[in-house]
Amino acid sequence: MEGEPARREPPALFDRIETLTPDDGWLTPGSKKSDSDAIDVDDTDGEGDGEDPKDVDEGPPGIRYINLKVHPALAFGKLAEEVDWRGDNATFVIRHEYDVFMERAMACVSNPSHRARFFVTGQPGIGKSFGCYYFLFRLLALGQSVFLLNTPTSVSYFSRDGVQQTNQPLNDWPATIAALRNSWVLIDVDGQTDWTPPEVLRRARCVVWTSPPEGPRMRWFLKTYAAEGWYMKAWSSREIAALTERLEIDRIEIMERLATGGPVARSLFGGEDVPTRESVENDIQAALRGNIFVYTPFHPVLLIQPRVAIDKGSGRACLQRTEYTAEFLSAHLAHTTFDLAQGHLEKVQGQLAVALDTSATRAVAGKLLEAMMHRALTRGIQLPAVFGAGTVVATRKLIGKAGSFVCEPAPADIAKRPLYLRPESPNFAAVDAILATDEKLGLIRTSLGDSHRSDFGVMLRIMSRLPHGAQVDVSRLGEVIYCLVGTEPACVRELVAEASRALAELKMFDAEKLSKELSLRHAKLAHSRLSMFRVVGYTFVDKQGFAEVL
Repeated sequence: MEGEPARREPPALFDRIETLTPDDGWLTPGSKKSDSDAIDVDDTDGEGDGEDPKDVDEGPPGIRYINLKVHPALAFGKLAEEVDWRGDNATFVIRHEYDVFMERAMACVSNPSHRARFFVTGQPGIGKSFGCYYFLFRLLALGQSVFLLNTPTSVSYFSRDGVQQTNQPLNDWPATIAALRNSWVLIDVDGQTDWTPPEVLRRARCVVWTSPPEGPRMRWFLKTYAAEGWYMKAWSSREIAALTERLEIDRIEIMERLATGGPVARSLFGGEDVPTRESVENDIQAALRGNIFVYTPFHPVLLIQPRVAIDKGSGRACLQRTEYTAEFLSAHLAHTTFDLAQGHLEKVQGQLAVALDTSATRAVAGKLLEAMMHRALTRGIQLPAVFGAGTVVATRKLIGKAGSFVCEPAPADIAKRPLYLRPESPNFAAVDAILATDEKLGLIRTSLGDSHRSDFGVMLRIMSRLPHGAQVDVSRLGEVIYCLVGTEPACVRELVAEASRALAELKMFDAEKLSKELSLRHAKLAHSRLSMFRVVGYTFVDKQGFAEVL
């Protein structure tokens, strides 16, 4: 039910919150009908998307917000600027991310074994400062005293006696220490990279610093305060759709901004000009001249998110908030990077091995490796031997997630084989490319990490969707190849062995147990299809091609 999950705001705050359930279909093209759906509207073996690991902690469909024009008492600081700019439409979106963090922080405060210190971070521009305001409002509604530092030189103290402000450094007088012991400290200072919080704040009941992931600052705070890092997610399609509706912004403009800035509130709603093609390319070229995989808070093409991990016991996805993983800000920026990387191939190839072996950069490195591989295949490099002689004759993009993608537009030459399908969505889990020949289906993975049982569930969903989403008949296939492609033979060999073990375990299940394990509806069909799977490994080097790893 909307408004219920893990939210414990007192009425003083809760009564000011409204909920909007937006239409985000225009932001998720895979959810709409396409020409390719006309092939078989029955969809008798369709499995849907299932649980998407990257949708962990996505929150309810309703997006909560405060109308700042209706509640002017809450509009101060940056929120007051929203009222000045937006007028009657001024909106403070209460992200589900804020709720999730507050539940974690309050659980730590109530647990004597925890030191409640947090560095709340993530992609610049996703609303961490606005999150700090929500934390403040929620705490004040609970009657909790709070110290707020939102500039390097000012401190505000909120208590039952009102608000006190000072521009003087906090001292360690007994009265100050007593107040800190019973208070939360909220810090939202990110302009001065060399600024550090006063030492006396370590005496507080809880300390929360919202900031971009500036390396030296973050390392200092985590070490000095024994703090816990906490990465926030970028904006969901529902959040983007809700604020677009509230602010009455043209959807076409938002789509243009998404292409150049990704799901980041500042890029979408901050009033900045849409970057020109020339400026985007200049920024990417500068990154390629260094190491494109090294993240900085203002990287031109990378978006950081909390790392998704799979629990080995349950097989379910969870977020490791203390770590991040990088992906491309948008499909448009990914393709632009692929194109420009052609002038830096030797350097990029040399950086790939380390990037593929690092969890934070594996997804981006895998996408670049796939792009290099695809470019070679379209220029005459032979397919991996397991797929037979030949090269790619047609390529199409897949829009949407693994269980609901579409191939748009549905082209006349889609019946040609071998057909190479390239997923566009960062949420297209388990594989990075699909290769369809007359007799075999290749599920190709270049973002090489651990393979889990759940990955095979995703691959079975992909198989179920292919006839309807891309006009690929899977009923006559003789073999399904899970093909791992990397740059280092030893690494590929190890991952092939691990994936083969996971597959062998699943093949021992009967149809009913397999269906339950992978959350699939069509048990017998899934069991039959899984029997066709096998795992192989290859290395790829530009201009040399593929070599099988034995």
